[in-house]
Amino acid sequence: MTNNIIKEVREVFYLYRRNKLMIENYDYINKKGDKITIKELEEYNKYISFIDKILKQLDKEDRWILKNIFIDNKEKEELNYSISTYYWKLRRASNNFMDFWKW
Repeated sequence: MTNNIIKEVREVFYLYRRNKLMIENYDYINKKGDKITIKELEEYNKYISFIDKILKQLDKEDRWILKNIFIDNKEKEELNYSISTYYWKLRRASNNFMDFWKW
């Protein structure tokens, strides 16, 4: 069950990073010939804004671990936690995130 939540959170942040990338490279993508419509751009922005609002609702530690793992793509070794503490914090942060997501 908890691994599924982590998997769901990973997918949420994958889309978050993807949408940010699309927005940041909007001009290049359109010049290349692949068009991003204004409607798509608005949807990307809405999604990013929604995720940012959820992150702001989380406590500092949960927000920090989610950003480091899912946005900055840091490895668990870089966070200086024992393995059990890393997974405990990741599960807790993921559960708290999904509580807001499904709310």
